[in-house]
Amino acid sequence: MEKFLIGAAAVLIVLGIAVIRGAKRVNDDEHHRH
Repeated sequence: MEKFLIGAAAVLIVLGIAVIRGAKRVNDDEHHRH
């Protein structure tokens, strides 16, 4: 059970980082357009 929780936490962290990077990339693209 602990391994499952650790794995789930790792997946959430990776997804969170990916979402944050994606949001920053979109913001940078909008700044370059203007």
